[in-house]
Amino acid sequence: MVIASFLNMETRSTHNLFRFRCPLCGRFHTAVNPKTNLARCFDCKQNFNPIDMVMVAAKASFVEAVEFLEDKINP
Repeated sequence: MVIASFLNMETRSTHNLFRFRCPLCGRFHTAVNPKTNLARCFDCKQNFNPIDMVMVAAKASFVEAVEFLEDKINP
């Protein structure tokens, strides 16, 4: 939800797998684990929780990322 809806990042579905364009390296060798709420880029070996993803994709500080997510969840 954070990747596709809140940040409107470029995504793909390949073989029924959700992929997103990594905000660091720009590649699609990525995955999301809904059980842990973590996203991963296998090319740059970076894990992202929702706050990390907002910080990197939106170039936001920690506080700005938390406020962004809070505003999206509790409009």
